[in-house]
Amino acid sequence: MFDHDPPWLPLYLCEAMESYAKQRGVSEIARSGRGFLTAYKVASGEPAMLGRDPHSNKHWAEVRRLFINRSVQAAKKGREKMWLSRRKGEVPSRRHLALIMWGYSPTPRKLKNWLWVRAHQNG
Repeated sequence: MFDHDPPWLPLYLCEAMESYAKQRGVSEIARSGRGFLTAYKVASGEPAMLGRDPHSNKHWAEVRRLFINRSVQAAKKGREKMWLSRRKGEVPSRRHLALIMWGYSPTPRKLKNWLWVRAHQNG
């Protein structure tokens, strides 16, 4: 999969999806005070400023790469879609939301457009 860091989502996109992930019950640990998203916020969305995961003592970028690789491989193996069709259009899958909480999306442009439409539909 990725031998280097997977592309990073800007922090503002991760934060914009945080409440949606919470509503769907996704990535509770990543969103917690000891999780990746909190570390990404502390680093102001700058990967070079990330410290180490307090549990593994590995750099957060390495922990992130390993998580993303595992998740993407599992999704491919299970033929999971990253976007699911609903009556009101497509929505990110739970797997996709988990990846977003780790600063990654395989479709960042589509995600950004989805957020824009959702924000403007809800006023």
